[in-house]
Amino acid sequence: MPTIKVYPPQQLPDRGVTETQFNIWIEELEVYISQEDDLSMFLPEGRYESWLAAEDNPNRLVAVKEEDIILNPPADPMEPNVRTRNEVAIGTVLKKRIKSLRTVLSLIGKCVAQGHYTDVTKHSTSMMSIYAMLRRDYDIQQRGIHFLNILDLKYDNQKMTPVGFYNQYRTLIANNLAAQTDVIKYKDNHVMREAERMSPMIEDLILLNVIKEIDGRLPNFVKVHYHHKMKDNDRLMDFKTDMLNNIPTFLNDLDNNEQMNMLRGDQGTLQAFQSYNRDGRRGGRQAAPGRQPASGRQEKFCKPCHKAKLPRSVFKSHNIGDPDCQTLSQNDYNQLIKNVKMSSITGQDKSEDESDKEEEIEI
Repeated sequence: MPTIKVYPPQQLPDRGVTETQFNIWIEELEVYISQEDDLSMFLPEGRYESWLAAEDNPNRLVAVKEEDIILNPPADPMEPNVRTRNEVAIGTVLKKRIKSLRTVLSLIGKCVAQGHYTDVTKHSTSMMSIYAMLRRDYDIQQRGIHFLNILDLKYDNQKMTPVGFYNQYRTLIANNLAAQTDVIKYKDNHVMREAERMSPMIEDLILLNVIKEIDGRLPNFVKVHYHHKMKDNDRLMDFKTDMLNNIPTFLNDLDNNEQMNMLRGDQGTLQAFQSYNRDGRRGGRQAAPGRQPASGRQEKFCKPCHKAKLPRSVFKSHNIGDPDCQTLSQNDYNQLIKNVKMSSITGQDKSEDESDKEEEIEI
């Protein structure tokens, strides 16, 4: 009969561990340890889920749990020296558990960075204490002020997919749900009777926030794109897979639409190039192509910088043709000017032709 070989997780690096990576590591570690009954009892909620630090007691365990006494019943009570025999049996079990704990800590020590090896094998008192220590050192703690770490989570299309970003964002929210018996201070110290759960509304808000974090233009685009698809009894989460998988296409459409608006000679673009020098240099111009969000126009966006894979803070800081753009060469800039002028001239010629035709019809 074929069997599945379970391997330990990869060793954690010295730095740069994310929330998602750490959760994966925990899951793989616990699955690996749970393959052996003698070791799984040291996992959270196991029979021996806590122990002493080595500096407090070298053996780490000082007593056998009642379950072990039941699993190893004493000798026949009618026989002599029953107490002695029972104590010997319990002592044998205790030694076995101490050996198993040492094995577990050694296995975990091989899965953490070398700097954490001693903390695991000598100073830990439970699996949860090991997780807390690692979270603290990797600065991926979850509660209190650490909830604001969600502000540091940014979408990078070179390192993650929209689905991966969504999972990271949702994990940070889920980790901060109130647990059973948690005290909610701002509600007159209300004690939670049961753990907080993700509601359908929270799930929808998380998805909407993720879409907005990926690109500020997407929420309005999604609203228009899915307006005719969503019925009154539909949730935003019903379309999660379709939305996240199509985000690259949506962004490409948005970029193309913005560039087309630029090249059609809209009023903002024409005003930006009115002071263009006759010798073709960039100097002598006033403001960059203004697209003010306050006036209802699109945000700034430079497609050449975006295509060059520059940071978002760069390609969203100016429009195409801006004098501060480091991607557009002088030749590219001259060609852009030529295209805009030709677009303007073509539009004027077309208007004149239409006027002539109307006059001919009137005659």
